[in-house]
Amino acid sequence: YWRIEARPTLKLASDAAYAEAYRSLFSTVVRGYVADEPLGTTLSSGMDSTSVAATIKLVAPAANLTALTYTTPELPKAEENHLARLAAEQLGLPQLTVRADLCWPLSTPDGVHTDRSSPFLLYYEEMWDAMFDEFRKHGVRIVFDGLGGDGFLGGNVFVYPDLLLTGRWRQLIQEFRYHLPRSPARPTTAHAVRM
Repeated sequence: YWRIEARPTLKLASDAAYAEAYRSLFSTVVRGYVADEPLGTTLSSGMDSTSVAATIKLVAPAANLTALTYTTPELPKAEENHLARLAAEQLGLPQLTVRADLCWPLSTPDGVHTDRSSPFLLYYEEMWDAMFDEFRKHGVRIVFDGLGGDGFLGGNVFVYPDLLLTGRWRQLIQEFRYHLPRSPARPTTAHAVRM
């Protein structure tokens, strides 16, 4: 059993200093998992996976790294492959693709892989299996992923109560304006306050 030791809270002079501290720590962690064998990383073109891939290239420029992206031709609104391809090209990574739109539960004749005794349905399990199979075919044994980065960096977690209770009202209004449904005209401050 182990327990995470909390580090002292950083008190730095600027956002740039915090960004550099994060970059340094993140690079150290990524460097600790890079090995001299074929590596794989998922790549969606989003901030999380692109940060992981770019950091691997930064700390180990000669690494044998392959990107795997998902493609969803039957779900055009979810299709990110063209953006992921641009990210892979920019990073100089060979790219594998998996048809994610064919990997949803109940889409295959053998049905759901999740144990029938479980009350939970792992709806990404089919897609993960396809990803690991594709990496395995190419000799990849270490896979990096940006999964969960949204939760770590804020993602869909809204901080309205914290901003309200700490008196940071201007920032609260800015957050409201940002998260209001998009329209041709950006919502006004008065509209955000009424919400």
